[in-house]
Amino acid sequence: MEMKREDWRLEIGDRRAPISNLQSPISFLRPIFNLQPLIFLSLIFLLSACTSTPPVVKIGLIAPFEGLYRRTGYAALDATRGALDDARINADEIGVIPLALDDLADPARARRSAEKLMVDQAVDAVVGPLSPATVEEARDALARAPLWIAPYAVDPAGGFADPAEATAWADELVAAVASAVRQQEAERLVLAGWTPGWPGHTGDEWTQVAGMPVALSDDPAAVQANDAALWLGDPAGGARYLVDLRQRRPDVPFWLGPQGGDPVFAERTNGETPGPLREVYWATWAPVSYNAPNFPDTPDAQLVYLAVRAALDQLVGAPAADNMSLPTLRMPQWRIRFFSFDDDGVSQSIAFE
Repeated sequence: MEMKREDWRLEIGDRRAPISNLQSPISFLRPIFNLQPLIFLSLIFLLSACTSTPPVVKIGLIAPFEGLYRRTGYAALDATRGALDDARINADEIGVIPLALDDLADPARARRSAEKLMVDQAVDAVVGPLSPATVEEARDALARAPLWIAPYAVDPAGGFADPAEATAWADELVAAVASAVRQQEAERLVLAGWTPGWPGHTGDEWTQVAGMPVALSDDPAAVQANDAALWLGDPAGGARYLVDLRQRRPDVPFWLGPQGGDPVFAERTNGETPGPLREVYWATWAPVSYNAPNFPDTPDAQLVYLAVRAALDQLVGAPAADNMSLPTLRMPQWRIRFFSFDDDGVSQSIAFE
């Protein structure tokens, strides 16, 4: 479903010249209204050509707006709207046209949405899709975008990385989880649910990244008593894996990446695992510090917000520099945040030394 422009509730700005600006020329033309229509229309065209219009930038957002993961998509939509509002761009100087396309969190649908978006050669930037699997499928189409930001693909050194090439976001995230599970006294990390878009490392290469033994297996039966498991796939798949895992290993630490923040995961495990989500955690990238009127509360929406602000900073440039509420945004700094779940399945921030 493609969101209509009015759904964003943005004030793009009226590009028609104010009536007051045309009063004098029209008064001047009254004596010649009886001239041939072609001459009169030619004069009107020349006057219209002198009216200045602001440049326009188009920003596309690819996210799930229908289906199982629609709440994450609409959170991204709200974050995008908030980022545009907080940028305080003068619509008389630059017009911003946002375009939203649904991908159902499905890789094939993400590719089609990306291809549809790229048909418009006036699109200046694309934010999304929101997961490694959907980005991987859409990467060939979005390679043609002048500017492309996948919110999860941060550059650990600051800002965002090329989503088609970057792996540091994944490597450092897995390394941070490995450090946490060592503190939980796990002796091996099992990576499950790998999808394209995550680095295609071998087990030995992941072992080097993690600094501890790593096994690659989607079979919960392969998890041993002294292991911890990290799920890399979609939230619903992670819920199914955890339900199966808890029947065999009720106490091993179970981890997810950023997808742990999607409400689908907690909902799909509710009542399916023994007791609350005990020994269940997730990790994600988040800004070191950031405040703005419309800055979201949840980490995944925060990443979308910052991706949109980073895109605006590059696209709008000097004309809006004086109006940007937080010009230091050009290079957001990152840290990895950890979360567990309370008895109601609500995420709560935790810390590991």
